[in-house]
Amino acid sequence: MPCGGIYPCAPMEGERCFYCGKRDCDHYVEEWDGGLHGTCIDDFLKTREGAIVINHKHKVVRKTGDTYEVLEDGQWRTMTTTTD
Repeated sequence: MPCGGIYPCAPMEGERCFYCGKRDCDHYVEEWDGGLHGTCIDDFLKTREGAIVINHKHKVVRKTGDTYEVLEDGQWRTMTTTTD
């Protein structure tokens, strides 16, 4: 069985969301090898399946517009990048 976190991905045309069942996901859930909408992440993490991702301490990253956020200690934090 796959194991891992939640990450933004290229649009997954036709892929059904693991949480809401609607198509065209924009995030990938490694733990369940399936798609998820960024707008569904918060509600998904409250489910039994979402709790497994949290309990395994996997990284959860969501993209909203041009902003990337990472879930740390139950709080969303904006990710920052630096260039040298």
